[in-house]
Amino acid sequence: MKLEKTLYTAELKNICKEIFLSNCPTYFAEFELKEFTEWLDKKDRAAYYIYILNSEVVACSGIYVAHHEKEAGMAWGMVLNEKHGSGIGTEMTKLRILEIQKIYPTYAIRLKTSQHTFEFYEKMGFKVTRIDKDGFEKGMDRYWMTYKD
Repeated sequence: MKLEKTLYTAELKNICKEIFLSNCPTYFAEFELKEFTEWLDKKDRAAYYIYILNSEVVACSGIYVAHHEKEAGMAWGMVLNEKHGSGIGTEMTKLRILEIQKIYPTYAIRLKTSQHTFEFYEKMGFKVTRIDKDGFEKGMDRYWMTYKD
């Protein structure tokens, strides 16, 4: 699979919103769309990427950095729902891990996800460090995870 990566620009906001909505309500709560789009609009956020496969935008994801905590992590990663199971998420996650390790080699790599995707991230080398019952919303638990390479 040749997944191309390009930096997010404001012109791509609508396609990112479409990818987000394709994953509701299983992977994201619909009210999170506002938080997601506000995050996209931030001028001081870390990198956010669009992923293209065969000339089609199929995913988007980014990284965040918390210098005061010496941590970097996965932010708002999502694959177009109809493309789940195709390996795009795995490739996208590997690319983000490598980028974080290159730019921030001494930082811990972390993420927050739900009960619907934590096993995917465990296969990628992440370990659950905490679970908040209904942490995102009722019925959607928040799993805190740290990468162990």
